Amino acid sequence: MDKRWSRANTTKRVGNRRSSNNDNAPKKANNNAIKTVIMKFVSLGVLGICLVRSLSIDRTQSQAGTKNEHERVREELLKKPLVFTDHGACRMDCRFVSKRDVIETLDKGKYRAKYSSERKRTHAFEHGRVRVIFAQSSDNKTTAVVTVIDTETDHACGPC
Repeated sequence: MDKRWSRANTTKRVGNRRSSNNDNAPKKANNNAIKTVIMKFVSLGVLGICLVRSLSIDRTQSQAGTKNEHERVREELLKKPLVFTDHGACRMDCRFVSKRDVIETLDKGKYRAKYSSERKRTHAFEHGRVRVIFAQSSDNKTTAVVTVIDTETDHACGPC
């Protein structure tokens, strides 16, 4: 018998589509392909979760090291006598910040890396409305108050 006319290759009309007797074979192949794709997505998802968790652990350890570094900087600045630059004293006066506020900012404030510079040896600490930029002197014997900033109010200060 000719293969063109065998029962396996015959089609019958069902509604608007043609249906063959071998319809199950392509469906099984499609199901296997779908299962394979789903398994790949699940595997990628598990891999992604593992990667994110490992990165967050590394970041937590890095933050702990940074916090220790900030505390070391604070202790180093607190050991030395505090001196006020002319500019720092002028800014304190026009922004109504006392020496007590400056010392409290160094003692209890949060280290602000964004406003600090290791190259310039300046370190910023912020507590409440006050941000203070401290610098280590070149001879490393004093801590200088470079400038004082009121983070809440824009005071009209003249040139200092």
